[in-house]
Amino acid sequence: MLIDGRLNLYEHQSSWNPNMPLRGLFYFAELYKHLVQGENIYGTRLIPLPTPIYLVFYNGEREMGDYEEMKLSDAFVHGNEQSGME
Repeated sequence: MLIDGRLNLYEHQSSWNPNMPLRGLFYFAELYKHLVQGENIYGTRLIPLPTPIYLVFYNGEREMGDYEEMKLSDAFVHGNEQSGME
């Protein structure tokens, strides 16, 4: 859903998956690709992008807390020290 400049993506999981940040990256990359279609991504004008909001709802049997934040950089071999990624 695109609401007030925010691209909201919600997913429901019944099994815990440590690769959700990577999956979220793929989902958002595909959505952004469609949103900027026809724009000059090599030009000098910044293309404004809706802010991504990615929430995963989990109801599996594995014991989890009420909230867990997972980061894509957790999967980087060298962490986020040299990647230049946010």
